[in-house]
Amino acid sequence: MTRAAKRHREASPHPCAELAPRNAEEEADQILQATEASLLLFPCPLCQRSYASSDIDRHVNACLDASPAPTHDDKAEESAFAVHTKESRTVLTSKWAAILPERPTKAAKKRVPFYKMLEGMPLSVDAFRYGRIDGCEGYFLTHFHSDHYAGLSSRWEHGPIYCSEETARLVHKRLKVAREWLCPLPMNVPQLVPRTGGVRVTCIDANHCPGACLFLFEGPRTVPTIRNGPAASQEVRYLHCGDFRACPAQTAHPALKKQVDIVYLDTTYLHPQYNFPPQAQVIEACVDVLLRPPRRPTLADLWHGPTECEPQAPLVIVGTYSLGKERLVKQLARSLHTSVYCAQTHRHEILLELDDAELHRMLTRQPLEARVHVVSLQWISHEAVASYVQALQKRGMRITQTTAFRPTGWTFQRTQASLAPTRQMDALLQASRPPDFRASALTSMTPSTAAVRIVNMPYSEHSSFYELLSFLLTLHPVRVVPTVNVGSAVSRQRMQAWLDVCARASAAQRCVQPRSPDYW
Repeated sequence: MTRAAKRHREASPHPCAELAPRNAEEEADQILQATEASLLLFPCPLCQRSYASSDIDRHVNACLDASPAPTHDDKAEESAFAVHTKESRTVLTSKWAAILPERPTKAAKKRVPFYKMLEGMPLSVDAFRYGRIDGCEGYFLTHFHSDHYAGLSSRWEHGPIYCSEETARLVHKRLKVAREWLCPLPMNVPQLVPRTGGVRVTCIDANHCPGACLFLFEGPRTVPTIRNGPAASQEVRYLHCGDFRACPAQTAHPALKKQVDIVYLDTTYLHPQYNFPPQAQVIEACVDVLLRPPRRPTLADLWHGPTECEPQAPLVIVGTYSLGKERLVKQLARSLHTSVYCAQTHRHEILLELDDAELHRMLTRQPLEARVHVVSLQWISHEAVASYVQALQKRGMRITQTTAFRPTGWTFQRTQASLAPTRQMDALLQASRPPDFRASALTSMTPSTAAVRIVNMPYSEHSSFYELLSFLLTLHPVRVVPTVNVGSAVSRQRMQAWLDVCARASAAQRCVQPRSPDYW
């Protein structure tokens, strides 16, 4: 048996696959099948690992909600705040090489990435995993997702934590961080940050999850930079996006009327292959699926005339990983005039910490009282949903049809992958703009039956490629610093090519008109 055939035998569970190819034609056929299978593997935009089409959606959502950010950074002898303001490509390449070594050492894992620090300001954003940072006077948290608050616990004592009021409540209740370290910030009101030489910060809704915000920093650079030398009294403006779903309401914010010097950008989906419809359209489509008649009348129905139909008793199940699907859950509950039940107690408790009175009124701890149930995304399979429904029916709940919504987070469109940064911006925008989304575009997982159907929906809380382009072309920042997918030179170069396209179009004052106040 050849080495390749032996590997094939060990990898395949099917007994027929244990046989080595008996002739050249059979061997060619096996090679063709393997090639076709490899073409069905899709790369994760975060970790770059490849997965089959049936697994990639689940992995990407898990990666988004729980994966740690890169943990390597600047040269140890340099201050974490001392970064270049105008780097050449050569300087930038060498800096990334120092930050992200091929084989990181234990010491390197503790170095703070320069994009976690604000240039020339003694402030960090989402950098809690690095512990105490020399010279840092304020630690900012964009939102309550584990890959951003990692490192926070009851033992935190390294400095003040600035975040939204909702996030502060969650950090205290769930992570047991002492209140003395928490500095809740109001939305849309500039606040002076102590011990920074006059830096002000404004919280802007990030359109990501409850409590998530963009931070607009305005003030002098009070920390020397490598390129510019001593600190400067000239005021600069930085916008840190954390994780966000870009929308016109953000760029229309009064605080963003002046030009922004640096945008620290959530570049999770900065590639044409990551395109998905506006969130509002997806929610509307899901409601339409629920309210759509179960089936068209048959010829027999028309022949026998109208009959008294049994009233519908639907059950809706929404799979989630963490905060962020509340808009969908609320709209589904409104459409059915029902309550919301969280199958996991800790999830229920988290929702009660949110500043959302309407959601609080919807919540119940009695599963039989609610027609909308929130469960872990891992439970969304035909077998698990069927078992869940049977358990409810045994307890006396009448259910005529169950619809389980499985948020995929993103949609892979192979046709968009061919777009190149050499194209003109008008053509690029036209090709990457997703069409209007309707209920007919929602797909059901196999197997789905008349009684139980599992519906995939492209519901994302990160910006699509088209939205990132629209955001940058509307904001016209001087410079953009990527904060996601920075772990490899290839990924950084690919993103920089798209950012260069935006910079050229921005210089020509190109702008994108929104389709609504909620999306471009």
